[in-house]
Amino acid sequence: MAAGGILHAIQFARHRPEPIRQASLLMVLATGVSDTEILEATLKSLANESESPWSDRILQLLMLMQQGLRLSRAAATVKDLLPEESIIAIRIGEESGTLEAALSGEAVRLLSDSTKPASSTMLTLIIEALAVCTVMTGIVTFVMVFIIPKFKAIFEGFGIEFPVLTRALIQMSDNFYGVGIIAWMPTLAGTIGLCVMSWKIQLQLLSQGHSSWLDWRARHRTPMVLRMLSLTTATGITLAEGLRSALSEMMPSRAATQLSRVHHQVNNGAELSSALRSSGFITQREARFLDSATRTNHIDWAMRHLAAAVDRRRKLWFERIGMIIPPLMILGVGAAVCFVVVALYLPLIKLFNSQSDLNQTYP
Repeated sequence: MAAGGILHAIQFARHRPEPIRQASLLMVLATGVSDTEILEATLKSLANESESPWSDRILQLLMLMQQGLRLSRAAATVKDLLPEESIIAIRIGEESGTLEAALSGEAVRLLSDSTKPASSTMLTLIIEALAVCTVMTGIVTFVMVFIIPKFKAIFEGFGIEFPVLTRALIQMSDNFYGVGIIAWMPTLAGTIGLCVMSWKIQLQLLSQGHSSWLDWRARHRTPMVLRMLSLTTATGITLAEGLRSALSEMMPSRAATQLSRVHHQVNNGAELSSALRSSGFITQREARFLDSATRTNHIDWAMRHLAAAVDRRRKLWFERIGMIIPPLMILGVGAAVCFVVVALYLPLIKLFNSQSDLNQTYP
């Protein structure tokens, strides 16, 4: 069984997305954590089957463990090796004597998450909107600077009074002529900048298991906190000890500050659900659900269920936003095009009507 797990891990190790690489490493660690010689051999094999920089990270992990560091500390030291949640689970597993189960559980979670279709993120939607705005701004700049002035000169020669929409378009052109390029360049620069930032954040998302631009909300880390607390209660260590272990591995952020407040309240005898509620991790309805589960001694199951529910709602919310924004962008572009076309054709229709009236008056 151990050999099968190792071969399965090595099979996934090469040319795979980051979560699958991390799941493979966790499976290797789970199968060899009880035997140092087997663990060293399998880690070296995994590194040989991988490409840089992933192989370098594995070898660095092996070197740190050979120097006597605990697995959680070694994994936290190697940059972009494992997600923060996995490192916390490893730390709790070490302190509770269930390290192998913690490693296997995290491998299954990462492998399961990597097989689900990725939902559109808010940053991706913003970049798409900015890209459309950049293209539209370029088209409008061309029309305003090169087309509208000539259009105005042509129709002024016929002595026709412009309709209201056309006058508004001409006024926009007069105002836009001097600032069009100035307005377009920041939009283009902003799009390029956000594309670069998106690339960096996506790398951080893969390596750390979360998106730092949402870390200002404690609610964003709710699934991770609930899974960590579920593992804590299932392994038998106290909530205060589990929270302390999690805080020792979390990067500084607003969520870490709020979790520190939860630790302080629980350490002083407060109920876990009320502490999580006051710190913004769960809602009042979810707090009542945890209270009910506590009375029936199913708190570990309740926290796992609640974490999965929060994840599902979040993904559904992003999917809905992703379905709404593209039609809104199309409607916005269509409205702008409709305004320009109607404003340009109204003088032409008025000219045809005036010529028709003249032909009827003077046949």
